[in-house]
Amino acid sequence: MKLLPLLLFLLLTGCLGDRVPWDIADVKQSDGAVCIYVPNIGKNFVYERVKIQKSGEKEEFTSDFKEKTQAKNTCLPAVNYKFISENEYNVSFSVIDMNSGERKVYAANFTD
Repeated sequence: MKLLPLLLFLLLTGCLGDRVPWDIADVKQSDGAVCIYVPNIGKNFVYERVKIQKSGEKEEFTSDFKEKTQAKNTCLPAVNYKFISENEYNVSFSVIDMNSGERKVYAANFTD
């Protein structure tokens, strides 16, 4: 009986992943090219991982970045993903501070 309140609490509070503090990334589009970036971030942050999902599809593309690419004012590195025009995309990615280990998560929604 003592577990019942705990179980109800866990069921009602939802998934911990739902509470990730997302920040909004900037998106620039020019001549069919998409640039997703974070303008106001420290110089020690590098891209860590990306998830891309085309609106209306269940599957998502994920990739970890092997090379350490500085995130400040730099477009999200190409990850062999082709954006198709006139589609809506949801992109989320994480960056990590190479000195402190601080991690931040960003998201962008756009139509190519």
